[in-house]
Amino acid sequence: MVMRMGGLASGMDIDALVEKLMKAERMPLDKTFQKKQTYEWQRDAYRGVNTKLKTFDTFLFDKMIMSGKMNQKSATSSNDNLVTVKANPGASGHISIGGVSQLATSAQAVGTQTAATGSSKLSELGIAGTSIELKAIGVDGNLAKEATTISFDPNTETVDQLVKKINDSGAGVTALFEGGKLSLSAKNTGSDKAGQGEIIATNGIDVFDKLGFAGTNGKLASNGKNAMFEVNGIQTERSSNTFTISGYEMTLKETFNSSQIAGKQLTSAQTELTNAQAALPGLQTAKDNAQQFYNTTDAQYQSARALTFAGDADVESFFDTADKKVLKELTADDITALNSLKGLEGDDLKNAINALEDGDTKTKLQGMKENRLTDFVKNSDKLADLQVLNIEREGQQAALKSKEAAEASFTAGERRITEASQAVTNAQNAVDNNVAGGATVAPVTMQASSDTKAAKEQILEFVEKYNEMIESFSGQLKETKYRDYQPLTKEQREDMSENEQKLWDEKAKSGLLRNDQIIREGMSNMRSTFMSPVGGLGDKLMDSLAKIGITTSSDLKAGGKLVIDDKKLDAALAKDSNQVHKLFSQTGEVKKDENGRVTEDTRGIAWRLRDAMKDMTTQIEKKAGKDGSTNQTHGLGRKIVESDDRITKLQAKMKDIEARYWKQFTAMEKAINKANEQSGMFAQFGQ
Repeated sequence: MVMRMGGLASGMDIDALVEKLMKAERMPLDKTFQKKQTYEWQRDAYRGVNTKLKTFDTFLFDKMIMSGKMNQKSATSSNDNLVTVKANPGASGHISIGGVSQLATSAQAVGTQTAATGSSKLSELGIAGTSIELKAIGVDGNLAKEATTISFDPNTETVDQLVKKINDSGAGVTALFEGGKLSLSAKNTGSDKAGQGEIIATNGIDVFDKLGFAGTNGKLASNGKNAMFEVNGIQTERSSNTFTISGYEMTLKETFNSSQIAGKQLTSAQTELTNAQAALPGLQTAKDNAQQFYNTTDAQYQSARALTFAGDADVESFFDTADKKVLKELTADDITALNSLKGLEGDDLKNAINALEDGDTKTKLQGMKENRLTDFVKNSDKLADLQVLNIEREGQQAALKSKEAAEASFTAGERRITEASQAVTNAQNAVDNNVAGGATVAPVTMQASSDTKAAKEQILEFVEKYNEMIESFSGQLKETKYRDYQPLTKEQREDMSENEQKLWDEKAKSGLLRNDQIIREGMSNMRSTFMSPVGGLGDKLMDSLAKIGITTSSDLKAGGKLVIDDKKLDAALAKDSNQVHKLFSQTGEVKKDENGRVTEDTRGIAWRLRDAMKDMTTQIEKKAGKDGSTNQTHGLGRKIVESDDRITKLQAKMKDIEARYWKQFTAMEKAINKANEQSGMFAQFGQ
């Protein structure tokens, strides 16, 4: 450590002198710091560009591809008192409800009177079990596949507490206990297709027996009803009064033309039951034949297997791991060649194969993996038998698939009969509950139309957001670069007010991406996505943005912003709003000829833009990385690391230089001080 003398002998301000000298020495360090700061600002500016690209990419996917607003439709019902309707994007054609014989209702049952009250402990009712399991009809009209288990302690919990647990369980059942009676209601409407009932206890039946449901044998409620109606002349039913057909979401409000429709539905259901019953014997025969054929092929396979392996575990292991395709393609010549190689392994085996006469066999063996080739040579005497076995096994597997398919068809046939029987029951109940006669009501018709206003609003928003992004990028490309305004050092900032620092930084940060090649090429690629038509749309008069009234501005200063011809866009939307939506949202591909020239691009505009922006984003990430990436993974980051290394070295150098200056000035001070002491001594001698 250098001992510093501050100018007592010389009378000089050594601190100030060293500071001025170091200011000059520090210039390379300051310039390196300024470069590093510029790199960091550039990195952040690039990442800001990617943030804008990501925001617009999300907008394209959410609003131009997935949003129903671009293909929004409205629907009208000719009689809202009977049927109300909404249109989904896929709504098309006309839907007519000719009549409704029955509205969907939920199953409900009330137990017999008991002596219990809500505060009665379950054990007081003779309940000893600790759980019940319930199944109820779901929103799809089918009984739940899995039962919901509800546990309780009969010694401490009451009837009201059990009721609350049922309601909170998610089993799809609403329970109510009042006046000694338990009421159970299915939360979903409809009748179970298989006729099992809509609320079933699969465990804990004795609990419900004690609560007034004795004799039900677990079938607690089975009086749910499906909505039964005629749609476009077809008799059908749904488990709910609200359902969707051909993109129309309809809600049945009341029954009408009920007796006529009920009669048609009964006839239709009876016909379906007759057809289902008539089809079952054929399915049974097919099932039996498939089983018999499988038994035959399986016996043949097992017989061939026993003869081939004959207790040889090695051969059986080989068959289980062998390449069946290779085994199947081996010819008699191949097997002869393999027999001639018996006992050879490794290089000896390879050399022997290479020495074979040129031909298909040699090529085939040379293409086999070494371990597999060794297996084939080792078992060459069994290859012919293994080929036969392989054929038998393929036959057995094919027969097994046929058997399983026939069994599935038979099961489906049985299910069809069950469901048809239930449909007959439902239709008969509808007939019984509807008295013939009454006024005939005109069918309720539904029609959908495109909401072009909503689609246009979405397109206007697309143009607005695209133009905002382009304006931002163009501004950065044209931003003035103030070369006299370099990033401030720590010492410079200390000499400025906050407002002065802010104004300086604005100048220093200006032009960081001026004329940047990545952004310029990225914008050019985005503009090019609008030029070529979108293939596969159908109407070639509406297969590009220009043809529906959206073009790039002719003003070169606008940087490629989009402009809209309102009349042309309105006409396109009125003509076919669905194709306008596809113009943006259609998934597709780029088709090229043998020379690599694009022959057709079936990607919608939104997908093209997303691909172009993805390429731009990738280029920026190579240069500036992304949030969370390390400096070593991108170009600017590596420059920042290099700057940090140089700063560290320069800082060490500055310390050495400053120490040298102090050492020199200290030596000077000591010399002056010594000279002063000698001068004083001479003065004393002179007196």
